Amino acid sequence: MPQLAIATCLTGTISNSAVALASLTGYDATKHVFVNRAVITAITNAVVVTWNGTTPTATVGHVIAANGTLILEGQAKIAALQFIRLSADVSLTITLESV
Repeated sequence: MPQLAIATCLTGTISNSAVALASLTGYDATKHVFVNRAVITAITNAVVVTWNGTTPTATVGHVIAANGTLILEGQAKIAALQFIRLSADVSLTITLESV
């Protein structure tokens, strides 16, 4: 069974403007070339997320509830991640992994 290597842990506060993955604290494009799994946790409030190039809004995207986690796989999907708060600012933690 292959071992997962943790590439990095990102953090950020998401407000009322859409934020791309590259805008989060800890992002380094040179380290994330081979990332193929993201574990996304909404810490304080709900967040809306997209991974298909669409900009998220309060009504467009997938909701991760407060204290909820989403596991997303695939380099293209991870590279296209965008976030926006659902109703109140939200703290995110994202662990990026590679196999």
